[in-house]
Amino acid sequence: MTSRARASDLDTARARSRRDDDDDDCVERSRAVAGRARGRDARDARATRDDDDDDDSNARATRRRRDDSRARDARDGARDDARATPSDRSRRGGGADARASAADDDAPRAPREEANFALSGLLAAEANSTRGVALKYREPLGEARPPSAAWRLYCFRGDVECEPPYKLAGAKTSYLIGRDRAVVDIPSDHPSCSKQHCVIQFRDLDDGRGSEPYAYDLGSANGTRVNKRAIEAEAYVRLKSKDVIKFAHSSRDYVLLREDVVES
Repeated sequence: MTSRARASDLDTARARSRRDDDDDDCVERSRAVAGRARGRDARDARATRDDDDDDDSNARATRRRRDDSRARDARDGARDDARATPSDRSRRGGGADARASAADDDAPRAPREEANFALSGLLAAEANSTRGVALKYREPLGEARPPSAAWRLYCFRGDVECEPPYKLAGAKTSYLIGRDRAVVDIPSDHPSCSKQHCVIQFRDLDDGRGSEPYAYDLGSANGTRVNKRAIEAEAYVRLKSKDVIKFAHSSRDYVLLREDVVES
């Protein structure tokens, strides 16, 4: 082989070697580039995961702040409702209260209770008292009338008249008998008599006879007798001229007479 041929072969071999080296360099560079690309992808993936974690953390923090804010608003609203007047609550209610009011207006209303001016309780007790003493008796409404004629009540012990007669006349319609001299009209001092023992009430029953006297025992402990007969407690018993009334165990007799009968 000539020297020229050998030189040509050497050049060809060197050229092939350079190509191989270049190919190896390309492969290495490709590998390096691929490695760098994988590194960037890994970093990007880690960054993305970190960002996702940050987003989740931020979302949880945002939800927590929102929940805390709602809880504070609820507590503040409850305190405001507790302190608010009805007019304030009505203004805050707005449309809901207006709708509720409209519904109430449409609902049927209960009949309004009329004012009652009648006496009751302590006022009634005060109205039915004399000198601070509560009276057991109340006159019958619509029936109590002054006597149509003049009457007298005479007091006897045996055959002896004990005291001047009591005149039952004028505008007075009832006479209270008993031991409490602060309130009675005709005293009966015997210990067996009650403080408020009996009433002589003049009543007009519209029967054409005018106002007539009636005895009314106030539930006394020892009772009242008319013409020696015990009368029922808390019931009206009509009296006639010349009737004899006895109270409890007193020895006194009270005789009821009309004045025209006395004068005749």
